[in-house]
Amino acid sequence: LLNAAETNLGILEAAPAEIVPIVAASDPAECTECHADVHEVWQDSPHANASLGENFLDAYAASGQPSYCMSCHASGYDPNTQRYVFEGVVCSTCHVLDEGAEHPPGPMPIASSSEACGRCHSGEHSPEYNEWLVSDHSNFNVDCVDCHVAHDNSLRLGGINETCADCHENAMNDEIHMGEDMNCVDCHMTRIEDEGAVVHHTMFFDPQTCAECHGNIHDLQSDPTRNLSVEEQQVVAQMETEITSLEEKAETNLQSGIVGGAVGALVLVIFLFIAVRLGRMR
Repeated sequence: LLNAAETNLGILEAAPAEIVPIVAASDPAECTECHADVHEVWQDSPHANASLGENFLDAYAASGQPSYCMSCHASGYDPNTQRYVFEGVVCSTCHVLDEGAEHPPGPMPIASSSEACGRCHSGEHSPEYNEWLVSDHSNFNVDCVDCHVAHDNSLRLGGINETCADCHENAMNDEIHMGEDMNCVDCHMTRIEDEGAVVHHTMFFDPQTCAECHGNIHDLQSDPTRNLSVEEQQVVAQMETEITSLEEKAETNLQSGIVGGAVGALVLVIFLFIAVRLGRMR
């Protein structure tokens, strides 16, 4: 049943039973008999509420309620009638039953490739798949489901850093950033205000990402040790003193080398001059 918010916004009504959608969809309630635990997790997920979430309803109304939104935000959407069967993304959207088979006993394997996710998570509105295509994750065949759990849209290993560390363990040794209790996505997946999708699946970052914490480059260079502890500042001061001493020695050695080289060159010129004169006298 449509809730009051949908009715007030004039969102398309669910299709009556006699309408057969172009994209077949199965009632998720039928799955609860065997998969009650999964259904319980799914029903509170962004997938289950893709057509009911407040952010979507606001964006849907603001954009004039285009019916094609429901091809991804609802299930069993029929472009000919512009109606759909079930709210949200249901089990049969990702779990595909072989044609003519029955479940059970026939299996319903999940469409686990990134291309399957890209049917909805692509394009200007939700560009995750497009970004993934140009990332190193794509180059190394790391698919969406290697990091994400579709049932509740959570990360497979719980936390962000735990998930990343499964492959990028050495990066966790970055004492400077990880010592500040930062997450990998703080730099590699910068958020964009008022953006429906979690963008930046390229995992790239630009100087603006650094500036969000470090300010502009002039502030950064004016006092680069201001956030160090007293002990750390003492170590830096000692190292700077040693560097200055080495620079002075290098300059002295360079000057001595230049003078020595000049004297040697002068002696060589005199020697050649005398040798030439003696040769002529003979």
